[in-house]
Amino acid sequence: MSSTQKRQKVVKSHPKLSLNKQCKLLLEINRSGLYYKTKGESLLSLTLMKEINKHLAPPCYGVERMTDYLKLDLGYNVNIKRIRRLYRLMRLQTIYIYMKSKTTIRDETSIYTLIY
Repeated sequence: MSSTQKRQKVVKSHPKLSLNKQCKLLLEINRSGLYYKTKGESLLSLTLMKEINKHLAPPCYGVERMTDYLKLDLGYNVNIKRIRRLYRLMRLQTIYIYMKSKTTIRDETSIYTLIY
């Protein structure tokens, strides 16, 4: 059970059990955790995620290249750490496209015969 589900199970106006006893005995969470509210994402982060989604049809841009695109082309003042965090949050991974080297394939024209 997650901590948010545990927080929702607390009854604030319970006739017999105080908040402290409910947290200790039943839910095993700290009482200060009842009052914590998450902040969520900022408006800038949400707009950056929309721009990343709009630009990434195949996700071939890495974090550094996407940071440069957002900085130079679109004019956002962003840090590489923020873009990396947004990539993790969006569960994006870069697909690296590269040509396979053909060094292990034997070329038939390069067969040398010994002449005696």
